[in-house]
Order: sequence, then structure tokens, then C-alpha cells
Amino acid sequence: MKEIGAGTEWVDSGFKAIEAVKKSIGTERLYDIAMIDWRMPDMDGMETARHIRRLVGPDTMIIMITAYDWADIESEARAAGVDIFISKPLFKTAIFDAFSRIYSKEGGSKPERRKFHLEGKQILLVEDNDMNREIAQTLLEMNGMTVESAENGAQAVDIFSGRPQGHFHAVLMDIRMPVMDGLKATEKIRALERRDAQTVPILAMTANAFEEDKIQAQRAGMSGYLVKPLDVDVLMEALEKHIGQADK
Repeated sequence: MKEIGAGTEWVDSGFKAIEAVKKSIGTERLYDIAMIDWRMPDMDGMETARHIRRLVGPDTMIIMITAYDWADIESEARAAGVDIFISKPLFKTAIFDAFSRIYSKEGGSKPERRKFHLEGKQILLVEDNDMNREIAQTLLEMNGMTVESAENGAQAVDIFSGRPQGHFHAVLMDIRMPVMDGLKATEKIRALERRDAQTVPILAMTANAFEEDKIQAQRAGMSGYLVKPLDVDVLMEALEKHIGQADK
């Protein structure tokens, strides 16, 4: 993985690449370009690209490096956020050509990221997958929110009920979790004898986009439905919309 302009940084795994991107977000010095090998031992380039794209949105150009014919993976890689492919072995001319193509787009300017008004909002994030939870928390915090997290529905209910009235502005609730799933946890929160339990937005997070799943979530008391992998703009728009409605 490389940063072009302010310097270059190398890491030797997908997990380390994601950590480097998180640190760059914290210092507000995003990477201009990420060059990612497709074949890596711990996390392949496709999954690494997908996680990085969720964190940075359009602000980093992602180049996939592969020794294989990328025709079979191109559509999946594009969906994961890959912009350009380079074949191995690497030649200077191929790298130069890739960089030229990147900076020729729109005169080299990056699209402006939309500003959301969510600073200071308290979010309860409920997600059992460690990596997904870290990424979602980073996305929320980089938009000014404060996050408390739970690894399952039972923890979520305990945390929500243990905080003062109106403490949380929204709950992001994974559906499929051990101990207690998101549907049951939502029902238990809604059943609490306190006013904010009825009004706090609870947004489902799930990889299932079937209509029957959305109906189940609505019946459990969920306010909205987000499909994984989470798109940062869709996530922020949903939070802004539902928190704004709850504040009225």
C-alpha cells in the first residue's frame, strides 16, 4: 500500500493496510493512492479494498495488482471499490500510465465529500464482527459522533437501559448475532418503560435485502434498514434523517 505525494508507506498485510488508513483518517491526511496486491495470506486484496473504500469513500484511488487475468474478478473488484488494475510483473511504464489515468480524471481533483450535521451525537453500535464494528465506529467518529459498542443484543439492551434518558440519539443494530439477535434486542429496548425507548431511531444492519426481512425488522420496532456492506453516505444520510425526525 502506498501514499503518493506526502511520501510512501509500505505494509505487508490487508489488516495492516486498514489500520494505516484508520490512522490517516485520524490525522486528516488521507492516502491519495492505495496499491493492493490481490493475493495476500490473511485478507485478500478484494476484501482489503472493500474495507478501505468504506472508510475513505471516493477520497483514495485504489489500484489492484495481480499476476492473473483480472477479467474474471473485474466486476467484483469494481464493486469493492477498485479503480484501476496493474499486471505483474510491475514495470515503471505501467505504474506511470496508471497514475496518469488517475490524475487526468476531472483535472486531478477529488470529488467533495458531503458534509453531514451529526457532530456530538451519541450512537450505540451493536455488531458482533470485530472488523465490521471497528470500521463502522471509525466512520461514525470521523463524522463527529461518539460511539458506544456492544457485541450482541443482550449487551445492547443492558447498555441502553443503563444510560440516562435521551442519552443515545440512535442505535445501529446488526440483525444476526450470537446470544441475542438484533430483532429480539430491538423488541426488548422498545418494551422498556422509558420514553426514549419508544422514540430512539434503531436502524437495522444486515446483508439480507429481502422484503420479508425488512418487514420482520419493522415489526420488531426498527426505524430503518441498512444493507451491508455499509455505504458511508447512505449510513450518514439515514442517521441524519432519523435523528432529525426524532428530535422534532
